[in-house]
Amino acid sequence: MYDGFKVLKTGTTTIGLVCKDGVVLASDTRVTMGFTVAHKRGRKIYQIDDHLAMTIAGTVAEGQNVVDMLRFYAKLYKVERNRPMPVSTASRLASQILYSN
Repeated sequence: MYDGFKVLKTGTTTIGLVCKDGVVLASDTRVTMGFTVAHKRGRKIYQIDDHLAMTIAGTVAEGQNVVDMLRFYAKLYKVERNRPMPVSTASRLASQILYSN
């Protein structure tokens, strides 16, 4: 017996490519809530510092919170050490933020 629609979870597509002269970040732009398209042109790529950027997937508010925290700590690092936060440090910090929530 047919009992309605089967829920299909697809998720967001983001990709990062490392090139000889830099990196390329790309993502889709559609923001969905279940079967509803909430926005056709959502922002999913964010600049953290002059040399740091990230993509987000999942809940937009949580992703933006991580972006805000990384921006804060990148600025604090620069003020305290008079140099930009290394990519490896930003990566470890992002991992700690994501696993702590």
